[in-house]
This record gives sequence, structure tokens and C-alpha cells, in this order.
Amino acid sequence: MNFSLDDTEESKIVLYLSDPRKIRESNTAVIKEAQDAGYITIVVTTNFPASILEKLYIKSGIKTESVYFIDAITRYSMGTDPVSDEHHMNTNNPADLTSLGIAITEMMKKLQGNKIFVLMDSISTMLIYLPSVKISQFTHFISTKLRQREESGVLLAVDGGLDPMLLSQMSSFVDEIIEPEKGQ
Repeated sequence: MNFSLDDTEESKIVLYLSDPRKIRESNTAVIKEAQDAGYITIVVTTNFPASILEKLYIKSGIKTESVYFIDAITRYSMGTDPVSDEHHMNTNNPADLTSLGIAITEMMKKLQGNKIFVLMDSISTMLIYLPSVKISQFTHFISTKLRQREESGVLLAVDGGLDPMLLSQMSSFVDEIIEPEKGQ
């Protein structure tokens, strides 16, 4: 993995293109890197339920007390209310970008004063629920919000999972694009 953060760096926004077979590993590695760099992390998940990610993080040695979740998939997939506490916010479904945007704004306000890192997992999964133009608008909104607050984040997507127009647009919103190393 070639994603890294350090304390001397200004905020940055990265489009991280992951090998589809390693999307969970990529998610975990990004959170671990952010945590090691002293960030409080907000995971916006449309891919895996927060409960699954929490177990994965614990297994990987990540301290979940500094991880906050905005879960857009559990309520949609289970039809019941998932965990809702100070570390968990839930939206109704991955296509409800208004609720997702409000949840991200509220969570960032709540954590204001900390070094915040936001992981969007995953842009590719959002394409199941929304057209590319909506995703482009939303990722532009999120990246602008992060820039205004001088915070960092990663937009996680499956390599080859974004259409060329969306990839081109998202490339203009980020500071760096990380692609999987060939042959791995």
C-alpha cells in the first residue's frame, strides 16, 4: 500500500483505487494509517455495515474508540434500526445523499477541535444506487467541505469500477490518486 499521512503534512484528499479483492484490506489500512497519524476517523459506509467494519478493525488492532461511523447500508439492508450511539449515525439508504451530507456535517461539528479524517467507503458501491452525476456532485460537496475545514480524507473506490467521466471529474477534486500496484 502506498497511502500515507504524516504530522507535517497539510490536509489532503485522496482518491484511493483498490484492487476489488482487497477492498476490506484497503479500508483497514487507510484507517490504521489515519489513526497512527493522530486522526479521529469518520467512516462513511455504503459498502459494509458498521458492525462488520468494527469487528474487522478490532481484529486488525485498530482502536475503535477513535472511529465514528455514518452507516448508510445497515438500516436499508436489515430493515431495522442498527446501533445508534455517539459513535454511530445511520441514514435510511445509500441513495439518500441529503441525509448522508447532513450526517457528515453533524459528525464533523461534533468532533470539531480534533484532527478529523473522513473515509468514504465506497464510491463504487454508491454507483449501484445512484447515477454517476449525483456521485460526482456529492464527492465534490464532501471534498469541498473537507478543504474548507482543512481536514483530510480518502474516497475509496474499486479500481476499474468508475466510469471514465466520473473518474475524470473526481480526479479534479482530489490532491492525489492512488492506484493498486501492478502484479499484486
